[in-house]
Amino acid sequence: MIRRGFNVSLAATRDAFYAAVHQGADVFIEDVNGEKIRSHIPEWYRKLVPARSLVLFPVMIAKKPVALFYADCDAGHRIELGSAELNLLKTLRNQAVLAIKQHS
Repeated sequence: MIRRGFNVSLAATRDAFYAAVHQGADVFIEDVNGEKIRSHIPEWYRKLVPARSLVLFPVMIAKKPVALFYADCDAGHRIELGSAELNLLKTLRNQAVLAIKQHS
């Protein structure tokens, strides 16, 4: 996907990817075409990925993005994550942060 154009902009934008990597916000979007979220999904993403749902968990070190955990679900389905699954994903991300800090 990266070779095909998956590229989160470093310039300030009002989209979900910017919120994730620049503000360190975890993002879970059940429907990218929902009325309130539609304008926050960048056009490059819509052209590249036929997803209906997506999850973004930024990996931040010293308040700077170093990686991004990303998952999506195709247009015919939604990602269904309960609080237990979301907490496990957050734990996985936090473990990655600890591992990176220990290696640095």
